[in-house]
Amino acid sequence: MEDQLVVCSALDNANMYIETIEAENQPLVKRARENLARASQIVVTDRESAELAGMFVAQCKGLAGEFEELYDDDIAKAFSLHRSLTSKRKAFVAPLKSAAKTVAQLVTDWRQEEKRIADALAEKIAAEAAEIERKRVEDELQAQALADAAKFEDEGDVEAATERFEQAEQIIVPAVPVAPVDPSSRPMPAPIAGVRDRTTYTMTIEDTTVFLRWILAGATPLKFKDFLSVNVQAMNREGTRRAKAGEDALPGCTITKHVTGA
Repeated sequence: MEDQLVVCSALDNANMYIETIEAENQPLVKRARENLARASQIVVTDRESAELAGMFVAQCKGLAGEFEELYDDDIAKAFSLHRSLTSKRKAFVAPLKSAAKTVAQLVTDWRQEEKRIADALAEKIAAEAAEIERKRVEDELQAQALADAAKFEDEGDVEAATERFEQAEQIIVPAVPVAPVDPSSRPMPAPIAGVRDRTTYTMTIEDTTVFLRWILAGATPLKFKDFLSVNVQAMNREGTRRAKAGEDALPGCTITKHVTGA
């Protein structure tokens, strides 16, 4: 418990603690600020000024080392505390978020299943209505054919009556294909409080040759880089290897040498 109070006290007074460190090391802070102010004024025009600049670089690196030594111990302790607190937080946050995600998916799956059932019912009702209409038309055609046959029979035209009776027996109205229900035309069941839908899309390349030809043909206003990316680190490693080996760059590439001060 005492350790926790100490930690809380240290966190609440972090800024004051940092200010105290600076106050106790004013000579070092003063030298650092002086060097920082001088940095923008240094100009290298000859060997003498270059050597002076080199001395300045050494001074800056030395001061940086002193500041690292001054703060590293406290930073290590703070980092250890950070890792400990992060671990404690993760022990609860990660499982809770995972549980929420799992249960939210159950809700989403249920809503999607309810929509699937509703869509299937709508298709079934549409199919039944189409079948009723098909049977009505078929019955009307058969009734008309039978009526015609009876009329021919009354008129004594046995041959025509027989032919019409046979036609009546053969009348079959084909089923009319029912268009499937467009899933987007029916909304999902009402959302459940606490759970939101997250819709994502993916596009994968099925035929690399066709895809690359499409891009290289310039048929699209979209840029090549919008679809393909290069592993820059791998390219730089290969470029470094080739440059050191005296080899040419990869086809379509160039190797540029950069020299920076350190």
